[in-house]
Amino acid sequence: MASGQDTARPGEEDPGGGALASRSAEARRAAFMLIRTPVPEHPCSAWSEHAADLAHDMERMLVRFPVSPATDAMILRGELVPVVPGVQLPPDLTLHAPLRAVLVGCAVGPALRHHHVVGAATALWVAVGGRPPRPLDLVTTARPSSLCGVMVRQAPVGPEDVEMVGGAPVVVPSRAALDVLRFLPDRALSLITAALMSGHLDPREVDLRLQTIDGHPHARRARERWERLRPGRAVTGPPPHRDRETAHRPLAGLLPSPPPSGTLPPLVRRRDQQEVAPG
Repeated sequence: MASGQDTARPGEEDPGGGALASRSAEARRAAFMLIRTPVPEHPCSAWSEHAADLAHDMERMLVRFPVSPATDAMILRGELVPVVPGVQLPPDLTLHAPLRAVLVGCAVGPALRHHHVVGAATALWVAVGGRPPRPLDLVTTARPSSLCGVMVRQAPVGPEDVEMVGGAPVVVPSRAALDVLRFLPDRALSLITAALMSGHLDPREVDLRLQTIDGHPHARRARERWERLRPGRAVTGPPPHRDRETAHRPLAGLLPSPPPSGTLPPLVRRRDQQEVAPG
């Protein structure tokens, strides 16, 4: 019975003159090339493979509407949450801390470099959540570049100032709070209050950092602001010890390697521990 397919019985010549063999060879070559074709690296791979893995998940949640009056109207109506110009989030999306950290790299895109560290108000937002600050904040030890929707500031950043969240380097809350107190407008102070109330920020660590900035720009301004914000003036004693026995390397070379999971904030877990936490 004829099957309607170009098949050759054993011992007979292929009536298609080798067409079946040719098609099979082409299919094998196509399958081989598909296997060999590398997956394009995400810009977050500049930070780590872990960040790049999370970034592929994050990209599916982003909205990339171009800057236009229609987009602005959607933002005003609360239908979109702006991140940087041309990148938005759905308003009902809840992100846990690792995805918030990686979102910064997704928003920066191909301009992201290994020496960029999430800093200041954006680092506090990574810890406490809410709506992303505008502009986003990055700190670098290299010469800063101009990025749309991102404030890049050059400053010394030591290994003790950085922890890895979702594979992304983020300054620790006390350093982030110090930078906010020194450099950012009053509207950013609400993130310090949120970090204090959520327990991510220990006021004694901020006290210690304020003691190290005598003679630095905006030191007086930072102390005056902190006097208004600091809770529990009766609290004394050193801050609790932060276990930072990590394999950090100087930021002038590569970024620090991820510290043990015990050093990360409560909402952050290593990927090998099924990194899932509420936003």
